Amino acid sequence: MELLCGYEILDEVASGGFADVYRVRECEPPYREFAAKRFRKYSDQAVFEQEVLSLHAIRGLPNTQQFFRAIQQKNHLIILTEYIDGTPLKALVVENGPLPETEALKICQSVTQILLSLEKIGIRHLDIKPSNILINDQQITLTDFGIAEASNSPRSEVTKTDFSYTAPEKYFGYHTDRSDVYSLGVTLYFLVTGNLPFGIHKKSNAYKLLCHCIQKPEYPAALSPVMKQLLERLLDKESNQRPSLTQLADAIDNTLRQNPNLSPLPTTPLTESTTPEEAESFALAAKQGIPFAQYRHALNLEEKNLTDEALQWYTKAAHAGFARAQNNLGLHHSENNEPELARQWYEKAASADNAFSQYNLAKLYDGSNEAYEENKTLHMHWLKRAADNGHERAQNLLAIHYEDNNNPHLAFKYYLKAAYSGFKAAQYNLGRLYENDVIQERIGSDHMENAYFWYKEASKLHHAKAAARLKILNRRPR
Repeated sequence: MELLCGYEILDEVASGGFADVYRVRECEPPYREFAAKRFRKYSDQAVFEQEVLSLHAIRGLPNTQQFFRAIQQKNHLIILTEYIDGTPLKALVVENGPLPETEALKICQSVTQILLSLEKIGIRHLDIKPSNILINDQQITLTDFGIAEASNSPRSEVTKTDFSYTAPEKYFGYHTDRSDVYSLGVTLYFLVTGNLPFGIHKKSNAYKLLCHCIQKPEYPAALSPVMKQLLERLLDKESNQRPSLTQLADAIDNTLRQNPNLSPLPTTPLTESTTPEEAESFALAAKQGIPFAQYRHALNLEEKNLTDEALQWYTKAAHAGFARAQNNLGLHHSENNEPELARQWYEKAASADNAFSQYNLAKLYDGSNEAYEENKTLHMHWLKRAADNGHERAQNLLAIHYEDNNNPHLAFKYYLKAAYSGFKAAQYNLGRLYENDVIQERIGSDHMENAYFWYKEASKLHHAKAAARLKILNRRPR
């Protein structure tokens, strides 16, 4: 019997970008079954925490996978949800070919109703794609809330999304109430054709970005006129030109009422074509004014030591509001002894919840900097904002502050976050807390085992003090 944190593994049901999903069962009565999502790297703790928060928020929402518990244990990050014996839409199409247009529209109508329910509680899914939609006896369930965001969130994380389904505006650094509509449009295109728009199924992320932002999709001649018209609306480059979720629900209702028997398309083979390399695609997209591409193009230029050219592209992306480019400009000004210019760019990015800029602002406002001696309050404000947004160095420093001020509970909380992000100093500091059994009610009787684990993790990253403590612990009987 193979176990996963006390649950029997029955079989593996899915594998995604961050995690593997297993069907598991309790080892004691009542022997309930769950879906266990195990993250491959414990450094993906930020994604793990975001998904747990989202799953808490959608508890009780129909047609969504319901949360049971989260397990954070040494190198295990696991989310247990209800097990649904369904088939991902991607697998359904890959195995059986395109769906009849009527069936595809009914599925998209169900997904639209789920998204409307999410909209009412202020959540956007932002990862709509066929592999995240399960079907079981015509019942549709939406899964994987790992990158869901609040509707009013200023953040729009591109790197964690599937570029094949991502709305164009996300590459400009924001999302709207119609970003999920675009992704649903790409999903509908896949369901009725068996292909992705632009033939991007095996292309680089940079080329996918270029296609979604610039190119117009081609539509098979066999598509019905009503389906083509609907897809054109959903896949509009301009967010405000797409239908809202309410308008989409009405449009699908009208289409199904007027065209109840739309036929499936014949299966067509996936075509291969030559496309530009990733760096070239980013350069092309940058010239088209896409901020994310300008930022990535600047990074590529920096790697080639073309600093002046890189700064030009950072500046373009920064003026367009792209937070990561703003942060990098701030770093440039800071390195050139221009703290006021650095502060201006850091503040712009920090207001968009960019954790790196929040941490860099905290450093600028640190009392050790003579120009900002009076700004310790601002230093702590930005340090906490950065820590809460996942910056591991900020988390470790904040934990040290709490430990120095006799608040071991908060120290433990932030050391733990940074340790799971792979920050070796925090792993060592967490090992210290465990070894000294500082928080007995949180740590329990296995505190030395946990200390050993975190010292070992820090030692792997060449932390000298952790390696020394590990040698001492290894001499003791365990």
